[in-house]
Amino acid sequence: MQNRVGLRNPGVRAAASYLRTEAARLPATWGISLAVSPGLDDIEQSVQEMDEAATYFEGAFNGLERRPSWYTLNLSCPNTEDDPSGYQTESLARRLSEVLVDRVSAPAWVKIGPDLSDEQLAVLVRVFAETGVRAVVATNTTARPMPGGGATAGLSGAPLRPLALRAVERLSVATDEAGARLDIVACGGILHGSDWLAFEAAGARAAMLYSALVFRGPLAGALILREAAQGGRRA
Repeated sequence: MQNRVGLRNPGVRAAASYLRTEAARLPATWGISLAVSPGLDDIEQSVQEMDEAATYFEGAFNGLERRPSWYTLNLSCPNTEDDPSGYQTESLARRLSEVLVDRVSAPAWVKIGPDLSDEQLAVLVRVFAETGVRAVVATNTTARPMPGGGATAGLSGAPLRPLALRAVERLSVATDEAGARLDIVACGGILHGSDWLAFEAAGARAAMLYSALVFRGPLAGALILREAAQGGRRA
């Protein structure tokens, strides 16, 4: 699938207000994904946005029993025309990670793109370990032109799987070499039990799904786990 959904939205205040209103209906375990506005060249403006968003969410859920279980800083922005690797620099990743870890009461995660070099991964792993990030989500979608040309959108599902799996493998190596205590959350084309087994073998401790929910329905997670327990045989 390809999508350009996510960044152009009513904003953090509207999202926090809605979630607080619907707090009684939220699941026991849930998280929030945050990203700065695309196209910003000023690091300080990006940091200010992250600071305000994290602080506002924390305030909105103050006193509620079902608070976010984690916050994810999305460093990769493939759903826009911006260079998705431009947000994944050492300086910006460090500043945004520092402010998120400092402002929120739940564990901080970071989501990265699939198109990073080994050198970039090594630098980011060191930054995450030094700033207190607890987990890395690998990976976001990858930026590709939409059919017929024109706009760029994030590509997910089966075509993303090889890139995401390779990223998890390299990320696992980087964390081991750095001695970093970072959990890896796999994301990208996990549609069947055999897919999850491959990501787990590569070093992932958990997985995120989206395309699987579209193609296999709301029970996709249960189907994937059952297939994995059966050695990867499809249901």
